[in-house]
Order: sequence, then structure tokens, then C-alpha cells
Amino acid sequence: MKQQRAFWRRIAAYAFPVFVFLFSLEIGSRYYYEHYYLAETGSPASPLILTIGDSFCVMEDSFPYLLGKKLEDRYRVVNAAESGAGPDHYLMNLSLNVKKKPHVCIVSFYLGNDVLNLRDFHDAPRTSRIKLFMGSHFYTYHMFRNFWLTLKYRPSDRELENATQKGVLNPHMLKAAKQDPDVAIRNLLAEGEKIAGAWEAMGSIVAKMKNVAEENGVSLFAMLIPASIQVSDRYQAVYRKAGFRMDGETAHMTRPQELMGDILRKNQIPYLDLLQEFRKRKDRAIYFDNDPHMAPEGHLITADILIEALHRKGLLH
Repeated sequence: MKQQRAFWRRIAAYAFPVFVFLFSLEIGSRYYYEHYYLAETGSPASPLILTIGDSFCVMEDSFPYLLGKKLEDRYRVVNAAESGAGPDHYLMNLSLNVKKKPHVCIVSFYLGNDVLNLRDFHDAPRTSRIKLFMGSHFYTYHMFRNFWLTLKYRPSDRELENATQKGVLNPHMLKAAKQDPDVAIRNLLAEGEKIAGAWEAMGSIVAKMKNVAEENGVSLFAMLIPASIQVSDRYQAVYRKAGFRMDGETAHMTRPQELMGDILRKNQIPYLDLLQEFRKRKDRAIYFDNDPHMAPEGHLITADILIEALHRKGLLH
């Protein structure tokens, strides 16, 4: 009996400082996240618009920033997007930031790779669910994840030089093409077992987003950003330079938009599909010629179209 008590006293002696450390780390992570990580535009007294997405949303002068500048006299925009994120991280960021009670939350889906980012849900669903739970409840998870991604995706000087020589701004494209040169086309055609499984995961995640928003009385709005090669075949050049195999008809492929539209309509989430709007303006510099991200003009166009769409849906006053 005495040995058992001594054992539990030792456990408590070790557990208490560990608990204090983890609690302090979580409080510190939350402070950093709220005060230094989130990008905010406008007056704190104004109704809040929350934006969530990936690297398309965090670039300098990206459309969330422009949205905030154009609406700063009426709304405050908080950008909770992060580079390297996918739909699972959109759900995590929504779960963390919905407590701010935004007037509307805009989730931007980039159909160039968002579904591909969900292939882990097909390969390792249990691990993915654990990550989803951690990221939806703990700020510490996001801080460690951002630190890890900074290390993981920091290209070496040789990788940067190699990409530059090939006329590619983003060296990560070269890695992706080397691993699977057909993946860009299969993504647009929604072909393959893993991609089909990823689309199933997308449906589940979007349904969870809808539930989180409804439970907190928040209006949810989705925006679909097309891959550059869906807008114009001229953007295929950078993919070819990176090593991807291309199909000359990518500017006519719409399968990702059709599947995503089905998911959003099923969950009664209003959305804006930018594909046709971009195709009308395909002669303008919407995307970079040496990188699949949107160029400054593309962000300006997106901000204007997005404001019009939010007005039409009655989400802006």
C-alpha cells in the first residue's frame, strides 16, 4: 500500500510541472497567434470578416488584404490563412477563430492542389483525424506546425538555382513533378483511387465546416480559385518546365469545380466560382508566368469580384 502511494506521489510530482509547462506553452502560443500571426485590417469596432485559405491568401497585397482596404470603413478583415495549408487546416483555423463571431467567414479553396493535400486522409485516416483534433483545439499545434513547415519547405540554394535555371519561381514544383509528373492532369480529371478518396475526405471536411459555422451562428461563404492551367493553356509552360506532363486541353477541364460545387450545394454553402470570371479575363496577367500563384492583378480582380458576389448574396450591407 505504501509503495503504491509512493508511486502515485512520484507520478504527481512529475505530472504537475509537465502540465504547468504545457498550459503555459498553450497560453503563449495563443497570445502569439492572436497578436502577431493573424493579419488584421480595419477598426476593431467594425463587424468582422474572417478569411481562411492557403498561400494564395497570405501573399503580400493578396485579395484578403485588398478586401480589408476596400471595406475598412465598414468592416474589419482578419486573415487566418497560412502557407502550405489544405482543407483540413481550413477547418482547424475555422474552429479556432469562429469564436470571434465573424459576420461572415470566407473560405478560399485552391483547386490546383487542395484535393491533393487530402490524400493523407486516404492513406492514414487515423493519424489525420488526430491532427485535425489537435489543430482544432490547440494553438500550440499551429505554432509547432508553422515552425516545422518553415524548416521543411525552405529550399536550398541549389534548389533555388536549379529552379531559376529552368524558369520556375517555385522550386517545390520541381519536387512534385519528379515524384509524379502526371499528378496535375489527374487532379483536374479527378482520376485515381487516392484522388477519389481525397474527394470523399473533402466532402466530410466541408460538412464539418458547415456544422462549426452553424453552431456558432456564423455565415459561411466559399470561393473556388482555379488552377492557372484551367484559365488558359498558356500557363502550361511553367508546368512543362518543372517537369509535369501536360494535356493541351486543360483550359477546358472543369471536373474539380463540378465536384466542389456538388459538395457545397449539398451543404447549402453559397460560393463563388472564379473559373469563368477568370476565363473572361484570360488575356490579363492573372497568374505569374513562372509560378502558379496569382499575380497582383489577379488579386485585384479577385477582390472586386468577391465584393460583388458578397453583395449579391446579402452578406455585405
